Order: sequence, then C-alpha cells, then structure tokens
Amino acid sequence: MLYRREKRKAAGESNRRIGRLWVRPWLEQRCDTFCQTLDAESWLGDPGGFRSHLQMTTEVFEELCRLVAPSVKRQDTNMRLSISVAQRVALTLQFLATGETYQSLGCQYRISKSSISGIVPDTSDAIYKALKDDHLKM
Repeated sequence: MLYRREKRKAAGESNRRIGRLWVRPWLEQRCDTFCQTLDAESWLGDPGGFRSHLQMTTEVFEELCRLVAPSVKRQDTNMRLSISVAQRVALTLQFLATGETYQSLGCQYRISKSSISGIVPDTSDAIYKALKDDHLKM
C-alpha cells in the first residue's frame, strides 16, 4: 500500500479516489428509449408487434397492469422517475417467458441488474396474487 502511494506521487497522481457513479450514463436514457418504444410503436402503431413481443394483446396487458398496479407502483423521487408499472410487467413477462438472465434484460430495458432482481420477484408475486382466484385453480 505504501509502495502504491509512493508510485502515484512519483507519477504526479493525487491520492484522491475516483468517485463511483450513481447511475451509469447508458441507464439514464431508460425512459427515453423504453417508454417511446413500448408506448408509441407497439401500442399505437403495431398491435401485432406488441402481441409477438409480449404474447398478449394490448387490452390484456393493460388489464394486467391495472390489476397489479397497487402492489408494484413506486413513487417518483427528486433524483429520478420510478420504473413504471408497464415496464415492470413487461420486464417480468419477458423474463418468465424466455428465462433470460437479469443482465441481458438489463441491457434490453436499460434497467440495472440489481433493480431487476427486485422487480421480477415482486411483480411475479403481484401477478400471482391478482390472478390466482380467477385463473389458477388448485
């Protein structure tokens, strides 16, 4: 440790540590890309594309979002907007349908892996609780 400090001084570097990022720059663009893609293109312009992506119609998706919204909706903060209910449901449905890794989904949806690791179980649980009485008979 002392050796590294002396080596830095000799090279003219400061002892100050490099700060960590609060949010990676490519993740900051989340709402710009995902919201526009899902809302504008899939919902309004191409219902067939929406169906092929999420395996359901826009009406069914909106109903599912309405059912789970009280459980999964989060409050916006001064620092950033929360991840919307539609994003949470779409992300969870894609994970359940494909089994993709959280890292892969993070790149597609521009959401961090640590956020996805909380979103998928919470939203899956909310979907189960919302649909268990009507659609899941045991």
